[in-house]
Amino acid sequence: MVAPLTNSEALQPDLFDNPRTTIKIQNNNDYHLGVRCKSRDDDMGFKILKKGEIYIWSFHANFWGTTLYFCKFSHGKIDKGTFTIFQAGRATAQCYNCTWIAEADGLHGFMPEPPILLFKWSK
Repeated sequence: MVAPLTNSEALQPDLFDNPRTTIKIQNNNDYHLGVRCKSRDDDMGFKILKKGEIYIWSFHANFWGTTLYFCKFSHGKIDKGTFTIFQAGRATAQCYNCTWIAEADGLHGFMPEPPILLFKWSK
């Protein structure tokens, strides 16, 4: 399911203190950016982001702490790379509201402020 959260959804407590994680990917490039994100259980489908557009989805990490989402990025037929966007255990302490920004040099991460280049485009 891909849908923006309302304020009331973002504030609701979760069973077993498992907060909802929200992922945002923003395209700051002058070109359209193809994005396909998946986990082992969910394929979020292929999206095309125009400059300034933001792709948002949210989920609860699984009970076992093994939730992992990765995204493949492309520009036309050019593969820009596949990167781990969320990995339970690694990211949860700092990321319940993760923002990734696609820039000319690659994918900039949510921490620290300001975002820094964490994944360089392959081409």
